[in-house]
Amino acid sequence: HATRDASCLDWAELAEEPHARLFAWYRTLIDLRRTRPDLQSPDLTAVKTAYDAEAGWFAVRRGDVRLAVNLGAEPVDVPVEPGPVKVLAAWEDVAEPDGGGTVTVPGCSCVVLAEDA
Repeated sequence: HATRDASCLDWAELAEEPHARLFAWYRTLIDLRRTRPDLQSPDLTAVKTAYDAEAGWFAVRRGDVRLAVNLGAEPVDVPVEPGPVKVLAAWEDVAEPDGGGTVTVPGCSCVVLAEDA
């Protein structure tokens, strides 16, 4: 029984950090998937990716939705197509992109963007 007991979730932890923040983040991502048609499509051929291993970022585009991830500790500019995009969700605070074709992602963070937010 010790293994089973050790693997059971302690739901009381949801009220404590960092668990509360991570749970809220998951809820945000689930809500985006539920409300954004581009994230519901099973067509994986519509998914486009880009990365820069040296700079430590990768990006995913699925329809009008983009995900920019910074794998490094320092902020990095991740390219997105030029034009108006809005931040839908971000792990750390991030400035709204200015439409110039990049978004600055804080270290060890990610941001979800959309053209028509």
